[in-house]
This record gives sequence, structure tokens and C-alpha cells, in this order.
Amino acid sequence: MTTGCFISMKGRISIPALRILLAVGVVCSGMTLRSQNLVTNPGFESGTEDWYLNGGYLLTTNTTYRFSGVASGFADLQAFGSVLHSMLGVMPPGHTYGFSGRFRVDTGTRPLIISLVQVDAAGSRSTSITGNVTTTFAQLSGTFSLVATGALTALQLRFSTVLAGPGSGPIAFYIDDIVITNSSPSLTIARAVSAVSVSWPTSAASYNLQSTTNFPVINWRSLTNGLRTNAGSVIYTTAPSDKAFFRLMKP
Repeated sequence: MTTGCFISMKGRISIPALRILLAVGVVCSGMTLRSQNLVTNPGFESGTEDWYLNGGYLLTTNTTYRFSGVASGFADLQAFGSVLHSMLGVMPPGHTYGFSGRFRVDTGTRPLIISLVQVDAAGSRSTSITGNVTTTFAQLSGTFSLVATGALTALQLRFSTVLAGPGSGPIAFYIDDIVITNSSPSLTIARAVSAVSVSWPTSAASYNLQSTTNFPVINWRSLTNGLRTNAGSVIYTTAPSDKAFFRLMKP
């Protein structure tokens, strides 16, 4: 599991594709900023764009029942039907991701299964978060740890449920404010005239700090000397140089 960022001591960002900002105190996490929601159209404000239905009757928007904004998603499912959103290419393996969303049904209480479904060299498998949905919008949340064998070829966020019993008919529910963020520990870079400090939370003390001067990377070098702790952070300080790449690696 890794998280990292690149700094240029001369103030250059030579790899903009990494989506990293450079300034004193910038927080970087893996390939994305931690606060960034990785789900596109998370509240169905752009209709059903980027969402699709598998095995259900209807997927549309609803402006009457919504948690925020002007609309929510409304899904009318058959047994074993689901609502899907592709996450391939925006959730790199080797990280833990936080999930939250708001859901409701019209009547009663129904179970909802929130799954991250992946396909890689080891085949197809999923991890799930489950909860009950009632007639008022409630938040369901949890985490997904994404570990891949070889390259990911498919990665989907899936909402599904189960029938209450024989003849119970389709299951309808509302979806709003879906959020997935990278919750892996972040590196903080603080740059001064004569020194650069790299820090991360002591709660992630099991991670190892590594560095390299080349990208694409040939060799990562573990940094074990000169580490100190202060105010809940592990800190590494180094003299300025032309450029450096840093990452946290969990053994």
C-alpha cells in the first residue's frame, strides 16, 4: 500500500498528470487529493449520467425526495437488479477508500448492499457494506480496501438489495450524495529556504517513508535516519535539491 507525492525544490511540477499541487503545507495522497470525491455526478444533478441499471425496471431522477441539491437518483429494481457506477481508473489499488451515501425507500425498511466489484488476474470478487434503508434519508458509510492481483480490468460501485419474499415485487429506493475518497495516510510537504520537511500522522507509523530522484522509478530508497515526532506527526527533514519523489509504503 502506497501514498506519495513529488516535490521540486526549485518550484517546478514536472509531472502534472499526477494531479498534485506544490506549495508549503500541501497535502498529497497517492494519485489524488484526499478531499476529492472520486464519484462523478454523485447527487444525480446531471441526470443519470455515469450511472446505469443492470437487471432493473427503471433508473431516473426524482426532484420530490432528495437529501440535497435539486434531485436524487431513483431506482426501481427487480430481484438481483443493481445500480452501477464505474470506478475504473480513478481508484488505484493499494489504498483504503471511505464511502458514504444517503438512501431512502417509500415504505417500510429494506436492506441495501453497497459493493465494490473488481475484476483482475484473480477473477471477479467484491467487498460489501450493508445497512437498512427506511422512509427518511439516512447515511450509510464504511470503507473499502482495494487490493488487486495484476491489472484491474473492471471496477464498479454497485447498489443492490434483496426481495422481502416471494411475490413482494420490485424494490425502489432513492440515492443521493454518494462520496468515495482516498483515506490512506497523507504526506504533508513544508518547504523553507534551507530545508524541506516531509511529515505524516503518527497513526500511520507502520508506514515507511521512501524517496527517489527518478521517475519512472528505478529504485526507491527507504529513509530511516533523521526521523522525529512532534505534535502527532512523524517528520523527516532534508536539504533542498533539484527534485525528489516521496512515498509512504506499508510493509
